Amino acid sequence: MDVEHHEAHVNGIDLHYVTLGSGPPVIFCHGLPHLWYTWHHQLPVVAAAGRQAVAIDVRGMGSSEVPDDPAAYPGQLTFDLLGLLDHLGHERAVFSGFDIGMMAAWDIAVRAPERVEGIIGFNTPILAPPGQPGDAASVSPDFIAMGEDHFYHVTWYNRDPEAAVALLDANTREFLFKLLWALSGGFPWADMMQLPPETSYLDALPDPPPLPWPWFTEDDLDVYVDAYEASGFRGVVNHYTSMRHPPPPPPDDPGRPITAPVCFLAADRDMDLVDVQIFGKLPLETMRQRVRDLREVLVVRGAGHLVHMERPDEVNAFIERFLKSL
Repeated sequence: MDVEHHEAHVNGIDLHYVTLGSGPPVIFCHGLPHLWYTWHHQLPVVAAAGRQAVAIDVRGMGSSEVPDDPAAYPGQLTFDLLGLLDHLGHERAVFSGFDIGMMAAWDIAVRAPERVEGIIGFNTPILAPPGQPGDAASVSPDFIAMGEDHFYHVTWYNRDPEAAVALLDANTREFLFKLLWALSGGFPWADMMQLPPETSYLDALPDPPPLPWPWFTEDDLDVYVDAYEASGFRGVVNHYTSMRHPPPPPPDDPGRPITAPVCFLAADRDMDLVDVQIFGKLPLETMRQRVRDLREVLVVRGAGHLVHMERPDEVNAFIERFLKSL
C-alpha cells in the first residue's frame, strides 16, 4: 500500500498523517496505543470509493510530536483533528475512530457539527446528554481509582508513571505483542481484573499464541515495534495520566443531538461494550436516542476492540455501504 506521509503543524504540535487517494476526506483516528497503520486494511477501500483516506498518528504516538506535559493531552485530539481538516483545505470530513479516536469524533459532532459530513463509529458509543441517565457523570467510574482492589491498567499507569514508561520502553516488543492479543476477541479482557492490584501490566497481559494470527503477522508487529522503539511510551503514559487534568471548556450546547449521518459497528467481545459500568446498561439504545440519522448498526460476533483489524472484510463492506449512502 503506497500511502503518502505528511506532517502538519496544527494545534501547537507537529502531527504525522498519511493519505491515500483523492476526493472528500475520510479521517481515521486510532486509540491507545496504536498508529495510523491500524487502519491499513481500510485506507485502500476508502480511496477506491473516490475519497481521500486520511489516518493520523495521535499526539504522543507514532511519528507525531510527544508533548512532555500530561496537561497538554485532555480533549486536544478534537482540536488536532479540526486543525488537520483546516490544513487539508476542506470544510467537512467523514470522521472515524475507535477508543479515544471515537470519543474525539463524537466531540467534533457536538462541538462543530458544520464540519462533519458523516461518522463511521467503532465500539465506543456516544453517551447521553449531560444531566440525563447514561451521561458521563452517571456511568463513568473514577478510572484512576478502579484498580485499588484489583489490577486495572489505568490505575497502573497512574500509580508510578515514570516506572511505567521505563518498563514499557525496555520491553516494547513483548508489551505490544501481548497487548494486541489481549485487545482482540481471542482473550476476555475482564480476566485481568481478577489479578491483584500490584500486578504490573506486563505480567497481567496474557501469553499470546505464536504469530501469525489469522488477522496479524510478524510484519504487522514489526511496524508497531519500530514506531514505538523510536517514540517510546511517554506519550501513551501521558494520555492515561492526563485524566488528572481538566478538559477544555465544554461546547456551547453539550446536549446537542447528532444530526450528521452515522453508522456504528461494534464487536461483541470488545471491552468498551462488555464493561457496562463505563457506558451504561444499554449503550447502543442511548446512542440511538441521540443520533438522528443512524443508518446502520452492525454487531460483529467473535471480535474484540480491534474489530477493524480482526475482521477487515466485514468492516470494509460496512464502510463501503455507508459511503455510498452519502
